[in-house]
Amino acid sequence: MSPEGSPPLFKSGTNDWTADFAANHNADRKAVRQSLPPLVAGEAITPFQRAAILGDVTNHVCHWGSAGAGYINADVTVSLARLPVGYEVGLRADSTIAADGLSVGSATLYDRIGPVGTCVVTALSNVRRRIDFAATSVAEFAGEPR
Repeated sequence: MSPEGSPPLFKSGTNDWTADFAANHNADRKAVRQSLPPLVAGEAITPFQRAAILGDVTNHVCHWGSAGAGYINADVTVSLARLPVGYEVGLRADSTIAADGLSVGSATLYDRIGPVGTCVVTALSNVRRRIDFAATSVAEFAGEPR
């Protein structure tokens, strides 16, 4: 991983870390680790920006199953005990509770030292526009042209 940004690495269950979306298209608990690029060219991304941006990925780690992600974020809360250290930040799904088209997912945000804080997402069912991560490449996820 690079301080200037690198594609995300994913892990599900006891599988190894990989950039292959399809390898994580399953019902196992998810985690992601990433080095985010600067938001503004020529300006280093701050530790707070790293935490806030990765916190928005809580929906993916909490709602990505064997059929993709069938929920859309309605609200995200990132609560930090401290700022992340270093340029890599990770997020590990802890729990998902869903009923009647609504869901709440929680995840732990961490760096190489340990836990940094928690992220909670409330989400709405969106099964008609489910995101099929198995059909998505790392380049597409990063916003690069095909």
